[in-house]
Amino acid sequence: MRPIFRSMPVVILTFAAALGVATALKSQVPPGPPTRWDYAVVLADSEARPRAIIGGRRQFVGSAQICYVSADGCKFEAVTQRGEYPQDFDTYPAMNYNQGLAGAAAELGSQGWELTNTITVGENAGTMQMYFRRPKP
Repeated sequence: MRPIFRSMPVVILTFAAALGVATALKSQVPPGPPTRWDYAVVLADSEARPRAIIGGRRQFVGSAQICYVSADGCKFEAVTQRGEYPQDFDTYPAMNYNQGLAGAAAELGSQGWELTNTITVGENAGTMQMYFRRPKP
C-alpha cells in the first residue's frame, strides 16, 4: 500500500472529529431573538374578463387589494392593471387569471415580501388570497 493511502484513515478521522467539535460548539451558542414578521394579504377575484372591445381589441382591467396587516387591522392599497389581451387570448388559459393579482404579487415581491401561502375561497373557488411575510425592520 502506498504511503498516501495509509494516512487517509487518519485524515478522515481528524476531519470527522473537527466537524463534531464544531457542531457541539455551535449548539452552545445561545439563539438570537426570534424573528418578528410583517404580514400582507392580497385579495382578488381569480378571473379577469375583457372589460371592453375597442377597435376590435379586448381590453382588461384587473384589480386586487393588498391588506398590510397590523394590530389595528388592515391598511388597504388598491392595485390595478390595465392592458390589452392578444387577439387569440382564448387559446391561452394563463391569460384568464386576474392581472391585478399578478401585479400585486410583483409589487410585494419587489419590496422583499415572501409568498407563504395561497388559498381560493368562495363559490367555484372564485376568490384567491395570497399570504406574504417579511422580517420586520
